[in-house]
Amino acid sequence: MRVRKKTSKRTSTRMREGIKKKATAQRRKEKKMAKKDITWKSRSKKDPGIPASFPYKAQILEEIEAKKMREMEERELAKQQRLEAKRAAMEAGVTEEMMDDDEDDSNGLSALVESAQAAAEEYDGHPYSEELQSQPVDVIDYDIDFYTDADNDNDSELEKSRKAYDKIFKTVVDASDV
Repeated sequence: MRVRKKTSKRTSTRMREGIKKKATAQRRKEKKMAKKDITWKSRSKKDPGIPASFPYKAQILEEIEAKKMREMEERELAKQQRLEAKRAAMEAGVTEEMMDDDEDDSNGLSALVESAQAAAEEYDGHPYSEELQSQPVDVIDYDIDFYTDADNDNDSELEKSRKAYDKIFKTVVDASDV
């Protein structure tokens, strides 16, 4: 077995400079993409604040501080109310899961009823009333027998199915309000 010579690292100047050019272009592109990359930047923009030369800066800062304090107090009050409600429920023997289920059901169901009433009002053109809800709905059952209609036994199967369809169609149209 014969040992081969190492391949030479000598290249033409044109090839060497071309490689350098491509490498610098690649580095430039990567730097540009790194500037655009949002991975390392925060999503929220930093508040620039109030300029020092603004005439009523102190008043605005006081208002902002007062607003923050009010919001914090409201949050604390809501938290206390939730804790008191939870304690009262525990004393009454109602579990936390049951309370959550009741709240979800009542809110979801009431919202569903309200949206259905609004849709009915929009469709009918007149407001939804409780009187309409209390009126009984008439349900009519029709007994349709496909096989007792034997006027002509020599009719083809296609004609029989057509006659059955016509019979059903006629009963449905007669029963409808349209």
